[in-house]
Amino acid sequence: MTLLLIIASAIFTLVAAYHLVLPFLTTHEQSLRFEVLDEDLRKVEELAARKSSLLQTLRDVEFDYETGKITENDYRDLKARYERQAIEVMRELDNLHGGRGWEEAIDAELDQRVAKIRAEREKAPAESTSPKLIDCPECGHEMEANARFCSQCGTTLADVSTSKANIDDQTSPMESRALPNSGSEVAT
Repeated sequence: MTLLLIIASAIFTLVAAYHLVLPFLTTHEQSLRFEVLDEDLRKVEELAARKSSLLQTLRDVEFDYETGKITENDYRDLKARYERQAIEVMRELDNLHGGRGWEEAIDAELDQRVAKIRAEREKAPAESTSPKLIDCPECGHEMEANARFCSQCGTTLADVSTSKANIDDQTSPMESRALPNSGSEVAT
């Protein structure tokens, strides 16, 4: 019996932990989609409540006419007014979610928002968090720019930089040019 309780509590704990962590696992695009859907659902709920209210009012007007509480002229006027309002609300509902492209409209809005966010990210200067890398002049092994020794061949980088300075003194600036991003010079 205790084993069954342990298994049941473990399953319950795992399900609770999953639901606790789930909001942190959703992407920003998914949350934007839910925001757009929430706005549309609010509109649908408001329109559905208004439609329900208008239909109930039409039933009340019909009942009042049948019981003799209102005259025939009042009945026609009230019925025409409430029917017109109910039809307008139903058309708004159809335009909003009635299979006439509402999903495409939501996706288009979502795509616009995502494109805007991506454009803002691209405009922001990208800060590199990775250390700058250089190649060892002796063996070509890639290492951090502030390293003193090559971890592959053991060459002291201070010695290499002084020998490189001596080579630079022997060539004129017109005879050599630096290759971009290579850290070495090529004689021309």
